[in-house]
Amino acid sequence: MTVAHAPTSEETRWSNIAFARIAAIVGRRAGLTFPESRREITEAALRRAMAHAGETRADRFAERMVGDPGVYAIAVTELTVGETYFFRDPAQWSLIRESIIPELLRVHTDGRGVRAWSAGCASGEEAYTLGIVLREAGCVAPSILGSDLCEHRLARAARAVYTKWSMRGIDDTTRRRYFTATGQNFQLRPEYREVHFKPLNLASSAYGEEGQELFGLDLILCRNVLIYIEPEVTQGIFARLASALRPGGWLMIAASDPQPDAALPLDVLTTEAGLLYRKRDPASSAWDAQPPAEVPVRPAVRPVAPFTAPSAMRPVRALPASPTSAAHTAEAAYASADYDGAIAFADRDIASGVETVRTWVVLTRSHANRGRHSDALSACARAIARYPAAAELHLLDSTLAAQQNHHVAAVDAARRAVYMDRSLAAAHVALGTALLRGNAPAAADRALRAAERLLAEAAPTEIVQASDGTSAADMLSVVRAHRALLAAGGLRAG
Repeated sequence: MTVAHAPTSEETRWSNIAFARIAAIVGRRAGLTFPESRREITEAALRRAMAHAGETRADRFAERMVGDPGVYAIAVTELTVGETYFFRDPAQWSLIRESIIPELLRVHTDGRGVRAWSAGCASGEEAYTLGIVLREAGCVAPSILGSDLCEHRLARAARAVYTKWSMRGIDDTTRRRYFTATGQNFQLRPEYREVHFKPLNLASSAYGEEGQELFGLDLILCRNVLIYIEPEVTQGIFARLASALRPGGWLMIAASDPQPDAALPLDVLTTEAGLLYRKRDPASSAWDAQPPAEVPVRPAVRPVAPFTAPSAMRPVRALPASPTSAAHTAEAAYASADYDGAIAFADRDIASGVETVRTWVVLTRSHANRGRHSDALSACARAIARYPAAAELHLLDSTLAAQQNHHVAAVDAARRAVYMDRSLAAAHVALGTALLRGNAPAAADRALRAAERLLAEAAPTEIVQASDGTSAADMLSVVRAHRALLAAGGLRAG
């Protein structure tokens, strides 16, 4: 007699128990996490995977996935995010050119022997960008590996043929420099294709040990990957990434990614491009002041202590004595437009280890309202590193990028905010506005339409979440005005 499986409380949260089992299998094998906030997106991805596999029943798809690597690969392809493009996050590429590569060339004095890894490279755009940047900055025949969990995307990477969508981060002149047009697509020129690709599960132990291919590396890029992996798995990955670096090697992650454990042998530097990590060399003095004078590191790059050691962080400002700061909280000071006071109180709470996401929001907004854009960017990057799943922080990141006319970055950050909280109307508005300025009116209208639905359901006087005090009625009127102008063809990028 067969005993029926009693669904767990976690399984009952899914529309189909088999979906929960599929997610559990992928979670165990790849370390991926599927939180409640992404449940709808995850189920849609699984339905696409079933369609690709020619399967109509989720329970049969789960059974096939266990024993058939091809079916498992289909599931992984749909469940993982393949969003990428050439020269994504240009500030980080500038940091690599101006700060990291000159340091690498001090170690590899003839320009040869540089070894770099693009972890989670998806369809290869990041790995190829890395090759372009290294070669053009003086590295001769660098060894570059691109790895990903999804073999289907790696096959596309190996072909090095892309659509214009993969080049939305570069202008036409730059595109013509690196690519040859082939009909509607673009082929990367042969001189930039010296990149090796291989499938690799970051949750495995296939890297980071002496004798393995991925060991003794100069530079690792692992951007926009770890946010999708279980926290307990993530720290094991960070440990292996740190082990895979040579002493003095560099690790770059994205603003939305979690932070490595402070116990790892990594010095953390805060930059205008986000956080940067360098492996300590036990045979030399600690990186406890500034980088060597001959290394052209931008002034925005400065070593700081790990966030888990607040006492070693930058000095806390003296608390303001002005009457406007009489309320002893950052929130109250911000509400009274005392932005210097809000900054001081927020700094105090962060240094004391009692901060919340809201503390960082107030700190970031206060810097922005005082016109200190670089400080606002730095605060936002630090906040996202600490709370990578907080949608409001990614919304702030989008707003800051939009203020600098970095429309691609604004779109990316707004999409992350929407991805994490689809009920956040302000995030849909930010996405629609950024898409509009990026000259994508159809996509902009879809985002604004989603915002309109959410705002129409709210009471007119209700303050919209993460809007800094805007009522639903006021935001709705702006959204409807934008959509009306779009429909009339009167609103364009700019």
